Parts: sequence; structure tokens; C-alpha cells
Amino acid sequence: MVALTRARQLPPPLFVPLLQCSGDYGHPDRLLQMVLRWTRQAADAARTAGFVVVNLEEDFTAEGFREHWVNTWDPHPDAQCHEVYARRLAAVIAPLLADMR
Repeated sequence: MVALTRARQLPPPLFVPLLQCSGDYGHPDRLLQMVLRWTRQAADAARTAGFVVVNLEEDFTAEGFREHWVNTWDPHPDAQCHEVYARRLAAVIAPLLADMR
């Protein structure tokens, strides 16, 4: 993907580890620590490969403890979680698009 975008003089591809586990990202429990470790490893590998990494961890840490699920039976991200994704993506994408002008 990186080679293709470079060859076409496009911005580099994005890698977004979609955090959605419930919990307190500022004080993660054992499960959340494992999820964060995995997402950080994946982000490092993507960055090394030339992707722009969109880090959502700071946004979730700033929220404090919160359930990020649609509901107890549906572990998909809720509307507020999607708002976090959208804000962070917009902040990363806008400068990349401006550089294309």
C-alpha cells in the first residue's frame, strides 16, 4: 500500500488501531493493558512500513472510565466512540489533504 501511494504521489496510507474496549485507559486493567500492548505493536509495525498511524489512545485516556459499547449485548463501538474516531481522523487527514493542493 505504501509503495502504491508513493508511486501515485498520494499521501501515505493510514493505520488506525480501533480501540473500543471498555475501561479506564488512564488506569488500564490487565485485559486493557494487553489490548494496548498489541495495538502499540501493530502501530509500530505500520509506522515502520510507512503508514501514518492515527493514535486514539490519548483521546480515550482523556475520557476517563467509560463503556464504549453500543450496549451490554453488542460490543460494537457506540456513537460517542465513533465521534472520537471521526475527530482524530479529521485532525490527521486535513493536513495530508492540504499538502496535496
